[in-house]
Amino acid sequence: MSAVGLSSVPAARVLPPTVLAAIAALGVGLLWRAASFDADALRFASMALIALGATVDLRTRRIPNAITGAAFVLAMVGSSQLGSSAAATVIAPLPFLLLAFIAPGSMGLGDVKLLGAAGALAMLSGLQPLLIGTALLGAALGAVAYARGGRRSTLAYGPAIAGGALLALLT
Repeated sequence: MSAVGLSSVPAARVLPPTVLAAIAALGVGLLWRAASFDADALRFASMALIALGATVDLRTRRIPNAITGAAFVLAMVGSSQLGSSAAATVIAPLPFLLLAFIAPGSMGLGDVKLLGAAGALAMLSGLQPLLIGTALLGAALGAVAYARGGRRSTLAYGPAIAGGALLALLT
């Protein structure tokens, strides 16, 4: 008998890694809440995933959907104000989404999705520090990147988003 691996399963039957990560995060989050553990732990886990996304962005200039999806799910499950988190999820990435469509290549959609997860974490009450902190850190990182490589340099914006998310949590 031979072991059946995922390679022998038709592609239509295998869930994408993003969906699997989101399902796993949702399951962990719901079990955590059902066990009456502190929701702040879920928000901390979401912040840790946002920081992981920033680290991956620094190395690869890509932010995997599995990270942003899991960070979003944990932030939503850990939220005490679901409506506020949902609204901030939509509002926070709008400037980046607009920039990504107006100037293709200037902003990646991974950054947009990471900012959406950070918005879910910050909620409406933390939206202003999130966006201002992200913009200021992004400007500082952009100045450093420009000084090092001129106009052709690339910038990983994930660290600025993670810094803005942390600022929103601390204020």
